[in-house]
Amino acid sequence: MALNKEQEEWLENNCRFKYGQLTGNFKNVPEEWATEEFFIEAVRKVGRVLEYVPEALKTEAVCFEAVRQQGGFVLKYVPEAFVTEALCLEAVRSIGRTLEFVPDALKTETLCVEAMRNDKDAIQYVPKALKDKVKAAL
Repeated sequence: MALNKEQEEWLENNCRFKYGQLTGNFKNVPEEWATEEFFIEAVRKVGRVLEYVPEALKTEAVCFEAVRQQGGFVLKYVPEAFVTEALCLEAVRSIGRTLEFVPDALKTETLCVEAMRNDKDAIQYVPKALKDKVKAAL
C-alpha cells in the first residue's frame, strides 16, 4: 500500500532524530493511520522509530524493515518472538558490530563470520568458544 501525500508529509515532518533524540511528534500517529503498512514506511525512512511503534503493530515485517534500514542497533526494540537468526544475520550484514545486540543463543559461527566480514571489531562480541573457528573462517 502506498501512502497518500498527507501521510508522506506527516512522516517527513515527524520521523526525525537529532543528537539521538526524536525531534518530531512520531509518538502521536493519527489513529486511523496506525497500520502495519504505515509503520513499514516509517521505519524505511528512519529505522530507529521502531522504538515508538505500538507493540501490537511491531510485526515481523515492520521489525525486519527497521533492521534493514537501521541495522542491529534497533534489535533492542524488536519483540523477542521476532529476534531470529535471519533477522540477526540481516543486522550484522549491514553493521557488523551490532553483533553486540544479538542474543548469545543466536551467535552461531555463520552469524559471527558475517559480522566479522563487515567489521573486524565485531570480534569483541564473538563468544569465546567460537573465536578460533571464526578467525579461521576468515
